[in-house]
Amino acid sequence: MAVVRWTLFDPVLVETYTMQVNPREGGTPGRKKNVQWTNTTAQAGKALIFEGRDEARQFQWTGVILTEQHLMDLEAWYLKRRQVQLTDDLGRQYWIYITSFEPTRRRSALHPWKHDYTMTAVEVDWP
Repeated sequence: MAVVRWTLFDPVLVETYTMQVNPREGGTPGRKKNVQWTNTTAQAGKALIFEGRDEARQFQWTGVILTEQHLMDLEAWYLKRRQVQLTDDLGRQYWIYITSFEPTRRRSALHPWKHDYTMTAVEVDWP
């Protein structure tokens, strides 16, 4: 069975980037409700709960970088100041805005450019 690589698509420049190595963890956005509450002042008062729209879905993924080109490519995608489309190995597509890219260099005799990284994004709800 062939490996399906994660891809990023920039609709402005009409360019697609296929990751050299898929992330090893993460990649599914979480969900968080927007709930606030206040206690009433009555002696036997109860809490009043107010719920708004769900918070924006945020998620992160972690992986490994083995080459200088892979590091430069991920930095370039982080620097984009617009939404991009992410397609993961399961075929799920998300319109995202990348909010952080944190590479950490790792010692390796075989791969001098080896880094572990964490990338964080927020899902935008418009294409």
